[in-house]
Amino acid sequence: EMQMKMTLLLFVVFSFLVSCTGKMKTGVDIGDLQYISIKEGDIEKITEEDVVNSIHFVRLETTEDCLIDKIEQIQRHKGCTYILDAKENLFVFDEYGKFVRKIGQKGPGPEEYIGAHMFYIHPKKQYISMISLATRKVVRYDLEGNYLDRLSLELRSRSLFSGNCYLMDKNTLLLECSNGQKFAPYQYLCVDEETLTEKVTLFPWPALGEKNESFPFPKNNNAGKEHYIISYCNDTIYKYENGTISPRFVLESGLKHPTSEIVKEYAPYKFIDEAQKKLNKNGYSMGVGRGFSTDNHLCLEYFGLGYCDYIFWNRHKNKGYLYRLLESNNPLLHIYNELRCTDEKYLIRCLSTEMFFVAEKEIRSTNHPEVPELYKNLKEEDNPVLVLYDYDKLLSRFK
Repeated sequence: EMQMKMTLLLFVVFSFLVSCTGKMKTGVDIGDLQYISIKEGDIEKITEEDVVNSIHFVRLETTEDCLIDKIEQIQRHKGCTYILDAKENLFVFDEYGKFVRKIGQKGPGPEEYIGAHMFYIHPKKQYISMISLATRKVVRYDLEGNYLDRLSLELRSRSLFSGNCYLMDKNTLLLECSNGQKFAPYQYLCVDEETLTEKVTLFPWPALGEKNESFPFPKNNNAGKEHYIISYCNDTIYKYENGTISPRFVLESGLKHPTSEIVKEYAPYKFIDEAQKKLNKNGYSMGVGRGFSTDNHLCLEYFGLGYCDYIFWNRHKNKGYLYRLLESNNPLLHIYNELRCTDEKYLIRCLSTEMFFVAEKEIRSTNHPEVPELYKNLKEEDNPVLVLYDYDKLLSRFK
């Protein structure tokens, strides 16, 4: 509790300092805090050509054994892609898109899972946990798909969960909660990964809407040794370490920084996006939309200036790069809201084969070297295609 009070106090102080000074240089350190400025002249621009040149396509094999319904969650582990679909099937594909196996089987059997709303991979213990939020049950399998055990998710909170979870370290699982007044307004719940018991809640900000509403895709995704999380209507990116959180980055867009007090001042709101729009109308930032991190990069979504902005921050060089999509009918360029996860090498999204045919003219016009071969055998009934954005290629022009 003391740690949380200190964290919120630090954020208010930082917000006050920033609003008073009005201008912060990119990459300036104040203690451990770093400011990421996207103001004109403070950050270099990534072009559409840079984005296209960074793309690698992976066609997912399509057979009767691996027909993917609507994709709910994607994770990457050691080059393989793990996909949970709306029918609660978990499929594994290798780095070339070839179907490897299905993990577990849905059903009432002793080694089956009743439901799977989300999953996570434990890279150290080498197992996969399938989580049913309806029954609060967790079934674990090894990476070969062999049954290991079944546990109960022991939670005190009445929060309604969004279906997104993050393994923060070998001992802590973070569950993302919906944000409605009928339930506890916490945005994240920490769970002991081994015993699956509740530990602590993070970010006890006020509920932002009368109705439960949450972003369907993960708001955070980490690859590598360090873990970062973001909060609704907040320009601060927090680092999670040893069971505590502390502010590490503040996004500087030129707008005023919202705080929990400001959010309360403009309440009530029916929906989360109403809160963001009301804050924005009064000169405040809408907060960071989503965050993806690797050992080298921090990738942030931001919409507060009326653009679809993607910020790539090199944490070792303290230098940032901005991709701002102004207008395009090419779906390959619309990476905002579409990214599902990251690994150390790629940002990962998927694109339906239907979209490839709808936008065939625009996609072919990019002259991407992999596109002609991709279209040779592509069928509309095929599984989606993975679109991987290579960090190194994306930023190669700035080396």
